[in-house]
Amino acid sequence: MPKDTFFNLSQEKQERIIESAKAAFSKKRYSAVTIDEIVALAKIPKGSFYQYFDNKDDLYKYIFYDVGKDKKEMLLEALDQYGELDFSKMLMKLMNKAYEFEARDRRIFELKQRFLNEVPQETKNIILSELVPATMDLYKQIILKYIQNTTFREDVDVETAAFILTMVTMHIDQYPSATEVDHSNTLLKVCKILEKGLVK
Repeated sequence: MPKDTFFNLSQEKQERIIESAKAAFSKKRYSAVTIDEIVALAKIPKGSFYQYFDNKDDLYKYIFYDVGKDKKEMLLEALDQYGELDFSKMLMKLMNKAYEFEARDRRIFELKQRFLNEVPQETKNIILSELVPATMDLYKQIILKYIQNTTFREDVDVETAAFILTMVTMHIDQYPSATEVDHSNTLLKVCKILEKGLVK
């Protein structure tokens, strides 16, 4: 994560550094991106970079965290809109919103691909150690909403249900299917199976 000195910068300069890094990481293989390239795009001295981040991995982790935070906030806002739907339908609506979020900026899609295929495993593990709890927290909030409106049983194991949804949605692209590209049907089937176990 960034050092305190990064957060002491003006909002404009923070955004310039992050946007420059997104541009660099989305255009090249992860290993080919250099700090020289990032600071040139951001128009800052190279020495300043190390006042804000430890290294390239540190900056990438923050970008991934920042994008995830924005997406989570957007999904929680959408939950208010879809919260009256059946659980499965609501989750599918949220997944469509998540796809729309990624489609708005091609760089986000590219960053995700870099994460899946190119980022060093150690860096990936650190990102996942933050991403999994954050995603679980989102699903816990959703499940609790359905407990509160009496759709789901009060004795539901919220933690386990949230973990199942997190693992499925994070790894849905690994589901072996010769006919499905976006795996939305598979996700819907998983949601319906889980819903049957949760409803009163």
